[in-house]
Amino acid sequence: MGELASAGIFGVLLICTTVVTDAVNIEERKATLGETVVLPCIDTAPNRTLFITQWVKDGTIIADSNSSYVQRSAIHFSILNNSSLQIRGLTVSDGGNYFCNITPSTSAEENQTHIKLLIFGAPIKHPECLSQMGNASMQLLLRCIWIGVYPLPTLHWTEESRSLGDHEPVLNVSQTEESLEVTLNRSQLRDGQELRCTGHHPALEPKDYRSCSVTLKAPYPQGDPLVTAFAGKNVTLKCTETESIPPANTTWLKTIRQEKIIPSSKYIISQDGPVFTLTIVNCSKEEDEGVYFCRSENPVSVQELEVFLTIKSSASNVGGVIGTFIAVLIVAAGIVAGVIAYSNRDRICLGHSFGNEERSDVLNLVDSDEEELFNDPATRITAVANGHATSLVQIHHNSPGDIEDLKSTDSERGEENTPTSEEGQATL
Repeated sequence: MGELASAGIFGVLLICTTVVTDAVNIEERKATLGETVVLPCIDTAPNRTLFITQWVKDGTIIADSNSSYVQRSAIHFSILNNSSLQIRGLTVSDGGNYFCNITPSTSAEENQTHIKLLIFGAPIKHPECLSQMGNASMQLLLRCIWIGVYPLPTLHWTEESRSLGDHEPVLNVSQTEESLEVTLNRSQLRDGQELRCTGHHPALEPKDYRSCSVTLKAPYPQGDPLVTAFAGKNVTLKCTETESIPPANTTWLKTIRQEKIIPSSKYIISQDGPVFTLTIVNCSKEEDEGVYFCRSENPVSVQELEVFLTIKSSASNVGGVIGTFIAVLIVAAGIVAGVIAYSNRDRICLGHSFGNEERSDVLNLVDSDEEELFNDPATRITAVANGHATSLVQIHHNSPGDIEDLKSTDSERGEENTPTSEEGQATL
């Protein structure tokens, strides 16, 4: 602390505000560390004993004329006869907000003095960079602010080299002040350009500087380019713009001639954060159908979102409802047909009709050497699994008449194979 004080770059700035009834007095003082400072509370005559004076620093009582409150020794803080506060050997820790309360002993009236201290020395915080549209839409106003620093800093606006590319630098301005403003035209600006403000202070090493920056961005409005509405109804067009730095000015235009839309009972324009809306009341095909533009402009450039509005009549609305109904019917019919086909898939695959003709299933189990049974009406089937003959199962679907014929054939075969009595005797 001693080294910094001896350098002569530290001090305390005292801003004194005195409130007496309805009158307000503001006084600013500058002092260096180690000095003796007197903070006035109220312009009272010396040796006035009818007032009670109390000094408070950052919410803590440091001196009271009635009960002698002290934060440190009476040598450092003392209340003078005119209610002023004397601070001897000013230090950095004396920075803060001081309040002086004066209460007349015969009245409830209270007067206050507010004193604000700003420490002189190496600043900790960084400057603040601001960007906004200038007096014209094509102008950029840059502001670099470093308030509360003493001695006054040197502020320097430059363009970052990494954003230059093939361009020449357009900004190189400096000034010793707590704020520095610069104005640039659109011809000097481009999307992605980075502009930096550097603050230098005597208490800082040249390489130990404080800075802030602004990166410019062109506007980019977004939204639905095609909107459909029905005649006689209200329709709302939306446009969102969140990209631009500095913030863009967004307006709505109409027709190819880009006529600016003026808010009225017909056209309602509103904004909710980055969302800009245009509501057209009781729209009509003749008057409102066509192209609209959401136009966003900042000092960097101008960008537009083109929206085409189509207005359909009420007859078109009825036709759409009917068309939707027919489409639903077609889909439902397809579903029903699919369910019926799936439930009768066995009949469809075997080539039979959906009739109620009576029939029965005949199951023949045969060995592979009894091939004579696979004659008409069945088709011969040969099955070999792993090189071995296997038994086959064949299902015949026969009508009742076919079953009777099959029984008659089996009876005739049985009679032919039964030997007569004569043949039996001859054999014996």
